[in-house]
Amino acid sequence: MLISFKELYTLIKNAGSAAIVYGGSLDSAIAASLLMRILSREGITVFTAPFYKAEPTERIPTITIGLRVRRSALKSSMNIFELEDAVDVKREELGLEIRRPVCPALVKALEELWVVTRELKLLALTAAFSVLTQGSVYDADPSEELGDFVKALAEEGVVEVVETLRLFGYPQRELAEALCTTLDPYIPGVYGNRRASAEVLEKVGISPGAVMSEEQRAKLVQVLREYMARGYRREPPDVIGKKLVVRGGVLQGDIYEYFYSMLVLADLSGLELVASIATATEFAEVVPLYLREVSSRVASFIEGVIRGEYIPRRYSSRTKRIAVFRADELIPVSVVSRVLRFMGFVDGVMVLEVPGLGYAVSAESLDPSWPSRIYEEDAEVRGGVAVFKELEAVVRNVRE
Repeated sequence: MLISFKELYTLIKNAGSAAIVYGGSLDSAIAASLLMRILSREGITVFTAPFYKAEPTERIPTITIGLRVRRSALKSSMNIFELEDAVDVKREELGLEIRRPVCPALVKALEELWVVTRELKLLALTAAFSVLTQGSVYDADPSEELGDFVKALAEEGVVEVVETLRLFGYPQRELAEALCTTLDPYIPGVYGNRRASAEVLEKVGISPGAVMSEEQRAKLVQVLREYMARGYRREPPDVIGKKLVVRGGVLQGDIYEYFYSMLVLADLSGLELVASIATATEFAEVVPLYLREVSSRVASFIEGVIRGEYIPRRYSSRTKRIAVFRADELIPVSVVSRVLRFMGFVDGVMVLEVPGLGYAVSAESLDPSWPSRIYEEDAEVRGGVAVFKELEAVVRNVRE
């Protein structure tokens, strides 16, 4: 049954409670967080869970986000409403390819009934990156894919689209610091390495804290491309180009760093934690710390892949491509897989084989069908990562 968002809200308010079941992407989890915040403030009891933990219930209305609902596996008496229909998102069933984010459309629907703060709009924009591309966030032009939403935020003075160096925190952050903290684009040997960052600037002839000339900037771009050419298996991405810069003190940081930090938090602690705290005032201040804490582990693994220490075993079927890396420990899978994908080392789904643990895959790579079958496979969920005992179970449960 297709209903508008206003009709859905009225139905939920009359019921007094609702369940929200969301998919494995940040976009779905943040949409659930935004919806939960609004409904809870209206006195509505809300239960939320990611699709791989949610049990169907007949007692209360259920809103799904970012899922393919298996209605044949549900009782006909259940009230199931797909949020995408209510906020008029045209979905595309394209597996790991580009889909359409729900967060910006949800914000637009919410604004017709309530005031949505600039901070929450920025959170929605950041989360939308998770479904626009499975690799580098720069693979999708935000001014094109999210044109109206970005334009509205620009008019409010929240963001600005500028042509600049694609480095985390730049131009607000010191160049040396921006170089060693930038994960996207990944600069081999420099990410997480302050000494290497200083050496890059020394090669270019840029003094710490000095303002770059146009000539120095061009030389810096060339040097960084040389660093990337030695590590990438495809054409390195542009180091300079369109970038969203946050304005007005709404978020003290970089929207791209913020995105990867949320991915780390989701991997380590689970999407349900992200959904429960994302709309808190302190969230934007704390979440960037998570990426910093795992930077050495992330860099160590990626550099090992570049050196050939971790060589993937590749599996493919008619619809699925999987790359299995053997690793000594569980690391933030969704973050590492994105980097290795845009570097050309992974095509499709990345799986970590950890001795004594099993085969780990990020929640965003799981088949988002609900009710989920992953527990039928004796899977264990650790944070935002599903761990299977057998590789065959991974193949059955990841996206096509």
